Amino acid sequence: MNLLCKLGCLLAEGVLLSTTVQAATLNGTLEGGTLRWQNGYFDGSYLTLSNWQPVNGLQPTSEWVPGSFKSQPSTEITLTNGSDSVVTPLEVVGLDYGLGQASSVFASRGSPSFSGPSTCAVSEQQATTERVVGANCIASDSYQTESQSVMYTPFQFTRPVLDADNAAIAQQFMDEGVGSGLYSGTVHVNPAYYFKSPTGTWTYHQVLSVPITVRIRYEAARLEGIEVVGTGIMPALANDQNQTVSGEAYYDITASGFFTQGLKLSFEEKFYEMEWCGSEPNAVCDNPSADKTLPYSVDCISCGDESGPIVSNGVLQPVDGELIVGSGNTTNEIRFRLKTHYFAGADDIETGQYAGEFTVYFEEAL
Repeated sequence: MNLLCKLGCLLAEGVLLSTTVQAATLNGTLEGGTLRWQNGYFDGSYLTLSNWQPVNGLQPTSEWVPGSFKSQPSTEITLTNGSDSVVTPLEVVGLDYGLGQASSVFASRGSPSFSGPSTCAVSEQQATTERVVGANCIASDSYQTESQSVMYTPFQFTRPVLDADNAAIAQQFMDEGVGSGLYSGTVHVNPAYYFKSPTGTWTYHQVLSVPITVRIRYEAARLEGIEVVGTGIMPALANDQNQTVSGEAYYDITASGFFTQGLKLSFEEKFYEMEWCGSEPNAVCDNPSADKTLPYSVDCISCGDESGPIVSNGVLQPVDGELIVGSGNTTNEIRFRLKTHYFAGADDIETGQYAGEFTVYFEEAL
């Protein structure tokens, strides 16, 4: 009797039955540095899908134990969009089992009557669901019918359990500097559960290569419009005591769109100066004089860390003529001012009108 009991309690080799499990797809949107899951939610500290995947073709049994994976899935998922890719810290760590109608049949609980894998780090058993987290492990308790003669399909649904950090995923997209688009990636898992066969032998049922797909619609930074308010006219202000002439003007600039790293300004690499148009107050600059010039300066006002001179007395200051304003915050609008001004000795400037122009290129900072 003892020998027969020992033989009957052994765990037999696993079987691969004809089982159908639908692929799981997790959809999300990433905009403004915020990741939102369209069909997923955080249940406790884990992310799972709001919808379950039906399972068909399971062998009826009188007792079964939920299990995780025979091998640990990848600890990250690579999402691609054309030639762009982002390695995300997304990890499939476990499974949720949904008993469905079987919950009324498997009403009893008990310790598994076999010596199998270790107990999962997380084993949360409810009347109709079970969650297991870990690799090559099983739940702490088994589901049992009222007697071994009563056999029923053990469960009807599953869904993956993921370890996800939304902020870290969003930061990874920004760090990679990839463009907008739909990014997707797939990992395959091999879930397995244990059950008692009609002969009383324990075995496991492994489902090979169940695909889990993650898709994130990413909206990268974009510039939609630039509004510039200002005439650029710098009326001359004479200082008779010091024999100097100066003038200044302001441009109020509003950039609209979606910015995660600020707005990039690029200035022409040239000498910034105005040319004399003539002595008449309203002279038309059709034929300015290149021999009579007046250098000017450009400052960035309310530009945060980049506030200060961009052009100093005609000479471009920033490295490569570039600077970024509005960095450090995700926003839909960036406001700042550009100040143009000049200062010259009375003997270095001609009476009349001067004119000049400069070009600024605006683009979203990535």
